[in-house]
This record gives sequence, structure tokens and C-alpha cells, in this order.
Amino acid sequence: MDICFASSQTIDLRVPSQPIPIHTYLCQSQRLVYSLATPDRVTQFDDEYYQFRLAPLNFMNLKFQPVVDLRVITTDQGHVTISSSRCELQGLELFRDRFQFSLEGELCPVVMQGETVLKGQADLMVGVDLPMPFKLMPKSLIEATGTALLSSILLTVKQRLMTQLLQDYQDWITHQQSELTLMTGGRP
Repeated sequence: MDICFASSQTIDLRVPSQPIPIHTYLCQSQRLVYSLATPDRVTQFDDEYYQFRLAPLNFMNLKFQPVVDLRVITTDQGHVTISSSRCELQGLELFRDRFQFSLEGELCPVVMQGETVLKGQADLMVGVDLPMPFKLMPKSLIEATGTALLSSILLTVKQRLMTQLLQDYQDWITHQQSELTLMTGGRP
């Protein structure tokens, strides 16, 4: 690859105490996936494999839409691992064989001083063999622009996760409690 861009984000998210622990919620990969992206941007293939359509992007006057296949693995303890298996840049067919993409992430509930905190990290890397006329551009300009784009993507995902995940967790708790109430006929 002529050039590589990389970005990382970490998350430390305090989880309010609930009657059902967050690790039970996180065992359902689709709950986390739909906290990361709106349902119209996600296709679920099975319990572990999903396809994400990111919002269309602009890079150096090129318009494209990344479509990423991800594997989401969860454990009974709520440890979530996300890894990319394929990425296509729709609208940039010129880069089809000149492009490498890697996304690795994890999220895990950790109990610290009696409180649960979701700790996580995501690492995003893109490698590109530059076609002409991009080879003539200053490499530092392309690197700075590419790194800023990746950082923006990860920051957007982080912000969505921080707001949507806790809201969905609360909604899920409410639904679980309602289901239990219906099943028991209102008895404790």
C-alpha cells in the first residue's frame, strides 16, 4: 500500500444500575448493532454477521459510500468483539483492488468500585495504493485528510454508542419487566 491511515477511539461509559445486568443485554449482538447504526443502514445475515452502509462520504472531492461486513461475537459475560471481514467503496470502483480496510473493536462491562463501566476500543485502518493523479499530491496532505476522515467516522460511532446504547438498554429493561409482569399476571 502506498499510504495508510489509522485511527483509534476508546470508551469508558458508566452504566446506571438496573435490575438486569448489562452483560445480559450485550449477549444479544443485534441490540448492540442497532445502537451503532440506524436499522435502515444495517442488514443482518445471521446472529454474528452484519452489513453496515455508512453515510456517503467525501474525500478529496471523491464521493463514495463504504459498505462494511462485520462479525460481532458476544460471550455470556457480555464481552463483545467486532471485526471487519470485507469493505466495498460504492462509487469508487477505481479503488476496488487498491484498497484494504480493517476494523477491530471490543466492548466489555467491568465492575469498578461497585459500578459497572463499559470499556472499549475501536481501531480503524485503511491502506490505499494511490492511482494517478493522487500520486502527484503531497503524501502528508493525503495522510492528514484520510486520518481526519477515519477519526470523524469513529467519533460519530462513539457518540452514537454512548447515547443510543444506554437508551436501548433502558428500553429493553422496561420491555423485559413488562413481559415478566404479563407472564406472572402482575404477581412478584
